[in-house]
Amino acid sequence: MKKFLLFILSVFFLLQMGHTQEFRASAVDELSLVYYFSALDGAFNSVATDENHFYLGSWLNNRIAQHNMDGSNGRIFYMNDVYGLRDLTFDGTFFYGVNATMNIYKMNLADDTLVAVIPVTMPDEYELRHISYDPTLDGGNGGFWVGGNNSMGAVSMSGAQLKTLVNFNDVVVGTALDPYSDPQNPFLWLMTQVVDGHAFLRKFDINTQMINTFSHDCQSDLPNIPMYAGGGLFSYFSEGIFRLAVNIQNSPNLVMIYDIIDLTPLGVPAQVPNLTVAAGANGSLNAIINWTNPSLTYNGETLNEITAVKIYEGNTLIHTVTNVTPGQNCTYTASVPTEGSYTYKVVPENSAGTGPSKSVESPWIGHDMPAAPQNPLLTTVDNNISWTVNVSWTAPQTGLHDGYFTNQNLVYDVYRMPAGTLVSSEQTGLTFTETVTELGTYLYKIIAKNHIGTGGSSNTN
Repeated sequence: MKKFLLFILSVFFLLQMGHTQEFRASAVDELSLVYYFSALDGAFNSVATDENHFYLGSWLNNRIAQHNMDGSNGRIFYMNDVYGLRDLTFDGTFFYGVNATMNIYKMNLADDTLVAVIPVTMPDEYELRHISYDPTLDGGNGGFWVGGNNSMGAVSMSGAQLKTLVNFNDVVVGTALDPYSDPQNPFLWLMTQVVDGHAFLRKFDINTQMINTFSHDCQSDLPNIPMYAGGGLFSYFSEGIFRLAVNIQNSPNLVMIYDIIDLTPLGVPAQVPNLTVAAGANGSLNAIINWTNPSLTYNGETLNEITAVKIYEGNTLIHTVTNVTPGQNCTYTASVPTEGSYTYKVVPENSAGTGPSKSVESPWIGHDMPAAPQNPLLTTVDNNISWTVNVSWTAPQTGLHDGYFTNQNLVYDVYRMPAGTLVSSEQTGLTFTETVTELGTYLYKIIAKNHIGTGGSSNTN
């Protein structure tokens, strides 16, 4: 990922120097909505991505949602000691968030861990509600544009103030750096929180330290979907296109993806078609990656040359294929360190440069955890002063993630609900019996487990 950021910065400086490489560019004032997706709930109003997943933080609690890049497969996890994230940013390695305090939270969201809490020194400010990483701040050491609802300033990676506060009337809840649309005049996209069913994108000129006259109403792009107000904002590259992720407060929240400018050189290979990933046979820790090399350039002409195809697991380069030709069907088998699902990215190259990447998430690789136990049943026998409780079920026949699964090492934990009392641990049988003496309403939760981990659960009547 760091190499990718260096490449993007080199593109920035080439543009500043008047380099003659031809790029496909769009007018920056003509925003193009590419797609949108719904969050898992309301209050998930901050958004950022590492190009593998989108992450949305909640301003209400310590919940964070993870989504695939198309918005699918959302899951919620919890970050200890990180509450109420208002805005998020990413520096290529770590995520950073603010939560209406004078702290910046440095996080590894792929591992659900808090790395550090960075106190911010900024006079006349008492709460930070927006944040954007800028690698050029602090003499190229990097830093953050931050501020409250009506202010903007800059701090170093350690939280020391670099630029004094600028105050303005707009209520700003999200910011995103844009050094590419106008390299001589880099600016910050601003999400302004207008509480009347509209959310406006504005621009803060870094050189003049002013908000200019540009204004875009996101409601105009989805007129049939009611909106409440603006939320977080984040800019990123996807397949050579500089994009903006806009979070709209809603119920549930809404994430809108806009194309800003396409910086892909026209003569490079087009995106690879027919990319698939299959799991290795019989639970082996292998991912079988198949694709077809492109036969056209990015601008639709016949492709005469491919010098290499690079394969990434997440953002880590794992293999480079050479001696390839346009239109060729290719296969590569990647070994993975442990069971799980992985994101693979395939990037073609030629002498004109790097083509757009294509990503796909693998099915479950390796042995899977068990799915939920089947046919859970509770029966009782009244013994006048006690009750004999009989719980039974049948073994799951599939994996929790539809991966390779056998009944090997299958055990069960049984909990008496609603108290959540563990009454049997890692038993191998398919029945459980106990005597209950206290009158009440109970059900039993059966959780299946194996040597890979904890699988699905089911409840009795």
